[in-house]
Amino acid sequence: MSDVLIGGIEKRKIVVVDYNPLWPDTFQRHAALIARALGPKALSIEHVGSTSVPGLAAKPIIDIVVVVENSSDEESYLTPLRAAGYVLRVREPDWHQHRMLRTPELDVHVHIFSSGCAEITRMLAFRDHLRSNGDDRLRYTALKRDLAKRDWPDMNDYARAKTDLVELIMLHKTVETSIICETPHLILRKFNESDVDPLLGFRGDPEVMRFSLTGPETREDIQTKYLPGCLRRYSRDGLGQWAVVRKSDGICAGECGICAQEVDGEREFEISYRMRRDCWGTGLATEAARACRDYGFKKAGLRRLISIIESENVASIRVAEKMGMTLEKRSSFHGIPVLIYSVSNAVTETA
Repeated sequence: MSDVLIGGIEKRKIVVVDYNPLWPDTFQRHAALIARALGPKALSIEHVGSTSVPGLAAKPIIDIVVVVENSSDEESYLTPLRAAGYVLRVREPDWHQHRMLRTPELDVHVHIFSSGCAEITRMLAFRDHLRSNGDDRLRYTALKRDLAKRDWPDMNDYARAKTDLVELIMLHKTVETSIICETPHLILRKFNESDVDPLLGFRGDPEVMRFSLTGPETREDIQTKYLPGCLRRYSRDGLGQWAVVRKSDGICAGECGICAQEVDGEREFEISYRMRRDCWGTGLATEAARACRDYGFKKAGLRRLISIIESENVASIRVAEKMGMTLEKRSSFHGIPVLIYSVSNAVTETA
């Protein structure tokens, strides 16, 4: 812990106070100060934590997330932030390369994360949920007031004590908002940060990833690149790759979804699918792909869908044909020769 906490453990009294409408102003002042100090190196600056939620009781400490290109590169941001008056307090290379600086008055915490870090998405999602859900806001307030009555050796222990409720709230939010559609055997839902191991089960398999742009992926690849990319697509397009979950046992059998792509200079929407090896030949890929096709046409309002397939990928060609797609043309995608299969809304009732 001494390697993480610069200056060692501090025993501080936990004080939870009613929401202060001046907290957003305090955030804005420090956001402007940080923006001047870092310039374009600050990719985004967000107000997070309890003080960012109107009506929520909180410790009177403003939490700010600053996104940089690489938070492990301290030389790129520490000196200007120190010059602006902030002091390094936390260095966590094993947890998202997180750094935390604070004011000498201990009333502002500045959290530094790398671009694409999944923790940023989680923090913003929790903030936005509490802003819109009064019941969970009350539950969270009650817990914090109860915990503040206890004696804590360090503020980090207090923070960890809130984890179970935070995770429960986010789990309920995920369940309520993540299901895209259902079929007789499958549930298609959005991926979330807890899906690293299921994703590694097939995206880490060289045979499964034989026809892919990336090849087999590591745990770090999934945590820092693939999952954040999925979440960005959900936010930007309302579409993306979705988890394919078997109803019979709750196992994530693979992924299938609709992603915007550029093909021959045109914006297209592609259905892509990838299953665990032990699910090959079971018909699940076809069932999931047909569900995505129907969702794209009936829910997303798309007029046509494509699949981008290498000519040697016979299994994927069969799935495309079973959901009513036909070969439209040959093309090149990221320098790889591919076949473009397509289907229009008009043929979905017969496929």
